[in-house]
Amino acid sequence: MEPIWTERYIHDIWVRSLETNPEKKASLVFLHGIPATSYIWHPIMSEIGGQYPSKAPDLPGIGRSDPINPPTLSSYHYFIDRYLQIFASESVVLVGHDLGALYALTYAAWKRRRLSGLILMDTTAFLHLDILASLGLLAWPIVGELYPHFISNPRYMSLLRKYIRSIYPVQTDELVIRDVISNYSRLLPWQHIVKSIRGIDPIRCLIARRLVWKLNLPVLILWAADDPYFPATDAYKLKALFPNSKLKLIDEGGHFLMLSKSMEVADAISDFLQETDILT
Repeated sequence: MEPIWTERYIHDIWVRSLETNPEKKASLVFLHGIPATSYIWHPIMSEIGGQYPSKAPDLPGIGRSDPINPPTLSSYHYFIDRYLQIFASESVVLVGHDLGALYALTYAAWKRRRLSGLILMDTTAFLHLDILASLGLLAWPIVGELYPHFISNPRYMSLLRKYIRSIYPVQTDELVIRDVISNYSRLLPWQHIVKSIRGIDPIRCLIARRLVWKLNLPVLILWAADDPYFPATDAYKLKALFPNSKLKLIDEGGHFLMLSKSMEVADAISDFLQETDILT
């Protein structure tokens, strides 16, 4: 089933979403990370969206939806909660990658009764709170102020294209490359991404990490065995936090498994949902 784009307001935030069966409540809600938009879920939703109605919002400030104010972890939890209340079924599985998985995981710590399951992909900040704490001390907003000058430089854009190709294993999909570049430049000011990263409260994450062991949820952890940014050893650390979790390592996928190994990811998600029987 081919996903389609929808645009709507949630309170005062204009939200762009990729959806299958938009007239139905979602059984799967996908959250992207950075640098990405909800477009990265297109291959997965095309494969399983017919069986499981799916929605993937562009996250405020780090996708192409309106920025959220203030861009704190609590604000993103509120956004996810409102999105699920409006667009998701009573039995919903939250799927997150990278920063989106951090939002999904910390949201679940407080709202576990709202979810039927969790699928987490290649996320590590939750395990390394010292990194989050250091990000909050950096004077990164200046990067956002200078970024408009960078994107007008053809040489810089050429380097950016090479960088994006290096982190996205799919070398032939020019649409993906253009989509990510637009996320950096014309459609999304970089300073919003930076502010969202700095808004992740390490203390709130620490509390969430101490709560997740109480989660009586089926959890699937998908991880690239060769992830150049988040090592596979972190996958085992994450699994140790969940007594009811299943870990699957995928070879030669890189950080963006949903693009490079879309069939394997779609099959793993389908198998997990059928084995746990949480959406029937």
